Amino acid sequence: MSSLLTKGGLVPGTIKNLNTSDKVSFMFNPFEYSISKTAKYEVTAVTGQNMGETSFQYGEPISISLNLYFDTTDTYNNGRYDNVRDYTELLWHMIYVDEDSRDADDNKGKPPRVEFEWGDNYFEGVVTKLTEKLTLFSETGTPLRSEVTIDLQQHDDKSLTAAQAQPDWITTAPKTSTFNAGTRLDLINAVSGTSSGMREVAENNGIDDPLNIPNGMDLIL
Repeated sequence: MSSLLTKGGLVPGTIKNLNTSDKVSFMFNPFEYSISKTAKYEVTAVTGQNMGETSFQYGEPISISLNLYFDTTDTYNNGRYDNVRDYTELLWHMIYVDEDSRDADDNKGKPPRVEFEWGDNYFEGVVTKLTEKLTLFSETGTPLRSEVTIDLQQHDDKSLTAAQAQPDWITTAPKTSTFNAGTRLDLINAVSGTSSGMREVAENNGIDDPLNIPNGMDLIL
């Protein structure tokens, strides 16, 4: 089985344990999943009225429910199949208490935070429920097919599609621009969206005379 593509040859969705960085790639991407959120209201009785006074109390976390499928019927080798639960085991680690995260003072622990990512879809939270149904077995009883339902719940008040942290090589790499004759340094900054001043750009590039820059020079902004 490819670690980069699903069995259908598609880029797989993933669920990642943010404590350990262990990642489960989907063998088959979901054909659907559900997103839900509940708002809690309290109704206070008002004598002589058709209905009481409604007041908002709080919003409950957003939750996502995924149905995932795992299958090892194509892994037969040397008289045996791979156990499908070897592929789903990491999901179970995401709902158990992470022993390495126990508080040193009160010894209390909690399950890890996780992230679900599939294309532009991104959700960070915790696993609140996990159900695994084994539906096919080898003649020796090895589980070969598994249906997993996993419920994720928002951990804090972040956007459902919160911007993901970019790798260091993206966030820290300086912007560059090719200088064309007659272009002013301050206009290059404005177009590129940088906050560097003309003097700072000149210093970064070892330019003594901002009015005499070689045409075609790559500038660090």
